[in-house]
Amino acid sequence: MSNFIVAHHFPTVKLLNKTYKYIHDKNKECGNLIGKYYGNFTKENKHKTINDFQNGKINIVFATKAFGMGIDISDIHNVYHFAPTGGVVDYVQEIGRAARSEKINGVAFMRYLKNDFSYINKLYGMSAIRQDQLKSVIKKVIEIYKKNYGKRWLTINADEFKNLLYLNDDHDDIDNKIKLIFLMIEKDFEESRLGYPPFVARPKQSFGNELVFLKTDSNIIEVKKNEFSRYLDECSNFDNADGYKKSYFLNLEKIWEENNLFNNKYTFPQFKRELLNNDDDFARNVKFFLKQFVFATELSIHFNNIEFIDAKNNIEDLKEIISNFIREMSVSGKLFSVNDLKQFIKNNSPYDEDESFDISNAIINTMIQFNSFISKSKNKRIINLKNGKQTGKYSFNPNSNYFIECIRKSISSIFSDHEQRAFKKNEIDLYYKRPSKNDSNEQINYDLCLVSIMESLGDITYEVLNGNNPQISLRINAIEPLESALSRSGGYYNKILRKLGRDHRYNVEFLTYLFSKKINHVDNNDFDLIKKYTPWFWDEIEKYFLGKIPIEVKEKVDKPKRN
Repeated sequence: MSNFIVAHHFPTVKLLNKTYKYIHDKNKECGNLIGKYYGNFTKENKHKTINDFQNGKINIVFATKAFGMGIDISDIHNVYHFAPTGGVVDYVQEIGRAARSEKINGVAFMRYLKNDFSYINKLYGMSAIRQDQLKSVIKKVIEIYKKNYGKRWLTINADEFKNLLYLNDDHDDIDNKIKLIFLMIEKDFEESRLGYPPFVARPKQSFGNELVFLKTDSNIIEVKKNEFSRYLDECSNFDNADGYKKSYFLNLEKIWEENNLFNNKYTFPQFKRELLNNDDDFARNVKFFLKQFVFATELSIHFNNIEFIDAKNNIEDLKEIISNFIREMSVSGKLFSVNDLKQFIKNNSPYDEDESFDISNAIINTMIQFNSFISKSKNKRIINLKNGKQTGKYSFNPNSNYFIECIRKSISSIFSDHEQRAFKKNEIDLYYKRPSKNDSNEQINYDLCLVSIMESLGDITYEVLNGNNPQISLRINAIEPLESALSRSGGYYNKILRKLGRDHRYNVEFLTYLFSKKINHVDNNDFDLIKKYTPWFWDEIEKYFLGKIPIEVKEKVDKPKRN
């Protein structure tokens, strides 16, 4: 079928789904001609949309910028933008989906209101990396380095950093964001400060040592008779537990290495993937052994020269401060900022200005992370981020006290109630059944929120260990430059991030310029507008990519901000 029409693109999945539902509700026959495509759409649904589109079952696709990556459809006639979705580069790529075939003419439409350009800033704000996040990551790296007694080669878990970052409604790819932060820090020191990076961070793709529980109905004597039991090492005992009594490390990588049947045919990542899928015919003897176990996750909490009871009292006190702040903001109905929370903490606790700022950032980050645990439904969230003129402002939802209740339960979980616990000097190790698609295991999510806040108090550091979470291999070249950067007046400031922010402002202002510039000698009709506007548009695009930025754009970007 020819004459495909794509409503392409929507700036957010939320807006896409809202429009899609509206059309279906108003005109089901029309709605049935529309497909959807976005990043978090299931693989099966993506394939169905593309196949239906190519076969003529639908002739409209509502999509985000995810549409088009690796998709080759040559006879798309029209590309519509519901609103701007990014900068100039994004826009040129997106309208390039039209008329890939030389046999047809393509048209790009964007009907917009002036306020629609706020979507670009909203998208940038949701995904942008901030200077304070870079500082928090450097601080965390220093803590991990010292906890490991100055080891130069470290393996760190991405999960330990996720509460330092904001997540948006469309679920940022948190692992890639963390990797990007490490790269930005590396390059900043290499290009602007030291001449070499203070560390080198790279993703570690395969994790061979799995943490497991022995199932309650499994017989450890029989398990130890199995040929694969030599790959099993005891980790911890839980004498007072009603459920799992022991945890173990199971070395899957050794099983692969020492069995030619596996290592001659598969790489380790392939072996592990096949082993953990539902194909019962693959490596039956190994799978039978695995069925005696449940995959586990460890949360290891190290206390920094503080007694357990004192750390508990500190987080209890902070819980009351957060509760009072929520109550005050909820009663007044006021919007608040990180600085408002900082000042409230400073006025009601022994923490100084800098400490209060770090704590308030951790609390806000954790609350936003908490939103994703409880529900995607807006009315079940505990906190909302405002946009537009209210960027950087927040409001609490009526059920925000649920956050306080979960913090209370997590304090009990960590310090007294959790069954699978092991104590070491200055350390509590908690073990959980690993979350899966069918079992989210909310308690570990809530406990991670709590320890993220506790870490901001300086009382603890923590690690998440399970053998399955994303890991990063970190080689420390020099720790002193990182410590020096944090301690200097004004703190660490990443020059690469500053440049990216400036480039973004140019991007936004230039795109606004392209669609708001009045073209001379244009008659008041669409045909004349398109005929005269199109060559001007492409001329301006070409100049921009050659570094010739319109004076109007420069003036707006360089205009001093009002205090």
